[in-house]
Amino acid sequence: MLVLFVFSACTSDKGKTDKVEPLAAARTDESNAANDTATNENGDNKGEPIAKQANPNGFEQDDCAADISQYTDSGLKKRVPVFKPDAATVKKALPSQFVEFGFQYSVLLKSGLTAIYTEGGCAHYAYRFVFRGEIPRMMGQELKSKALELMSSLELTNNDNRGTLIDALKQTTVPDQEEDQISVSMPCGDPNCTLSHTKGEIELVYDFAL
Repeated sequence: MLVLFVFSACTSDKGKTDKVEPLAAARTDESNAANDTATNENGDNKGEPIAKQANPNGFEQDDCAADISQYTDSGLKKRVPVFKPDAATVKKALPSQFVEFGFQYSVLLKSGLTAIYTEGGCAHYAYRFVFRGEIPRMMGQELKSKALELMSSLELTNNDNRGTLIDALKQTTVPDQEEDQISVSMPCGDPNCTLSHTKGEIELVYDFAL
């Protein structure tokens, strides 16, 4: 089964993304954390938030091949943000969040685009880079070149997963197809890698079944 993360964004009138909201509920408030605390055999509260038992796709905790115990508020605080907040291309770092079976990091770029990175999984391990904003509809070599430009322009910390996707993208022929939504498989071995595009968004995904 495929575990992917779906996000919606709130944009200003000028098309710049000011806030990123994951479709899967972000666990950033005390009331949510209190509803999902670990208990011992006697039912005593250990006080540590745990990952939600099921995500919108119906996966239960026992179905997960990945270790999902890290997907907590405290787990998020231990991680180094993926994007360098002081990078020359970054206008503002947006709040990091954890969603069901994953962590999400976002920055508003000086170009006006929002860059989003999500990593995690349950039955699959997946990570993705999403760029949102004033992106016109493209196809073929133009789309490939734009995706390579955006990926290469990012300045990341020690968690840099771009290499596999960039190498796969360089080997990919993006067809000239005039469609509202484009999705192209990219060669990256056993994992499934894809390039997707709609007007206003470019997404690159690495997905590996565990």
